[in-house]
Amino acid sequence: MTPRRTNCSNLLNANNYQKGAWVLHMLRTQLGDDAFFRGLKIYYNAHKDSTANTDDLRAALEKASGKPLKEFFARWVYGSGHPQYELSWGTAEFAGAGSRLVVTLSQTQPDQLFVDPVPIEVTNGGVKKRFVIQPTEKVAVASFPLNDTPTAVTIDPDGTLLKDVVFIK
Repeated sequence: MTPRRTNCSNLLNANNYQKGAWVLHMLRTQLGDDAFFRGLKIYYNAHKDSTANTDDLRAALEKASGKPLKEFFARWVYGSGHPQYELSWGTAEFAGAGSRLVVTLSQTQPDQLFVDPVPIEVTNGGVKKRFVIQPTEKVAVASFPLNDTPTAVTIDPDGTLLKDVVFIK
C-alpha cells in the first residue's frame, strides 16, 4: 500500500517531466521503434481500464523487446542524476596495428556509473564514421583504426542520451 500524501507537489521539481521524456526517448532509441511502440500498445491494452505503475510499463517493454530492462529502470527511473562525460582523444601508432584513434571517456558525476552505450562520431577528411563505447568503469578507453588524423570527434551525435559533456583536447 502506498502511503497517503497530503502535498504531492513536494514530489515534483523542474526536471521531472524533462527527465521522463528523456528516459522514454532513450528507451525508444535502445529498443527500436517497432519494439518500443509494440510495448506501449501491450501496456495500454493491459491497463486501459485499470491502474498501472512503472513496473507494468517495464514488463510490457521487456515482453515486446525480449530485453531485460530492470537495470535500466533502476538507474534511470528510480535512481537520480545523469552522466557527466569528459571526452578526450588523440592518435597513436601501434606496432602491427597502424594508426589508431584513442578515445578516453570519463564519467565525472559523483554518483554511480552509467553503463549505457555511448555513440561517437569521428570526422576524418569530410568522412564520418560511427563507433560505440561501452563503459564498464568510470573511465573507458577505446581505440579505433583510422586513416588520417580526425578533424572532430563528437559524442552522441544524434542526441540519444541524457548527459552533460566536456571536451578536453
